[in-house]
Amino acid sequence: MPTFPILYEDQFLLVINKPYGVVVNRAQTVKEPTVQDWAAEHIGVSREGQVSQVAREKSTTGNINILGNLEMQARGTYDTFDTRDTFIDRAGIVHRLDKETSGCLIIAKNPEAFFKLQSFFKERKVHKTYIALIHGKLVPKSGEINAPVGRLPWNREQFGVVPGGKEAVTKYEVVEYYEIAKSQLSVLSFRLSDRSLSGNQSFSSSETDQQKTAKLKSENRPPKTDNREVFTLVHLFPQTGRTHQLRVHMKYLGFPIVGDYLYGGRKQQRDDRRWCPRVFLHAAKIEFPHPESGKMIKVEALLPPELENVLRQISSS
Repeated sequence: MPTFPILYEDQFLLVINKPYGVVVNRAQTVKEPTVQDWAAEHIGVSREGQVSQVAREKSTTGNINILGNLEMQARGTYDTFDTRDTFIDRAGIVHRLDKETSGCLIIAKNPEAFFKLQSFFKERKVHKTYIALIHGKLVPKSGEINAPVGRLPWNREQFGVVPGGKEAVTKYEVVEYYEIAKSQLSVLSFRLSDRSLSGNQSFSSSETDQQKTAKLKSENRPPKTDNREVFTLVHLFPQTGRTHQLRVHMKYLGFPIVGDYLYGGRKQQRDDRRWCPRVFLHAAKIEFPHPESGKMIKVEALLPPELENVLRQISSS
């Protein structure tokens, strides 16, 4: 069983730093250990959906209220049995990250905390910051993308901006631009390092804004040259939580995330993987109310060494 760095923990919840390449939820098609397997063991929920004896003992001593708060049930605050079953089924995992994405992931330790944290997500009280490296020079330097996301009718494994999709909103802020000779990309190494990375404009897919959006997308695409490539390091702030939302929105604007094999195109992905070993997308920060005290909690995850190394090399090339 793999172990994961714990960025924050108390008796109600924990936040881990999920590595790239690890699946969050169990599935029949997933053979390797998942975050859910680890979380079930950590908080004391068995794979068969039962609360372990260790967890029951902790509950009786007041360390972990894993069986739910009966007083809350009596007040009708939430459906304890439904919430408890969902909590056990998910091993407390409140939200998800793609296998390709690293960074902050919240896990609840009891049904009450699980219920409240999920409510905070639905009420948009949880603020997430991702960092991504994308192809092209994104202008203006801050803005909002409002474009519905849904499964592609011709490929149910992928998502896209489609009519009738679910509302999806992403805000962004440019951090830095990089320009590098294309000849240098092929010689960049994957060496790891222990060093740390230490006018708004809206885009909308609504009918009234389609022409404006198309014009902006066309203007923002950098000119193709034979010898130079431009990249943008950007902070992304999802206001909604659709599957692959950030990856889809970046592709929609014409700025796919570096290393994205699903949405960057096969040829581009092959070229990217010569100098960037993974999808350059990291959940760097998450802020949310504490489910018990209501106090805002802020947790940050440093950029992983392999991504930090990419930035260092394109900065010096």
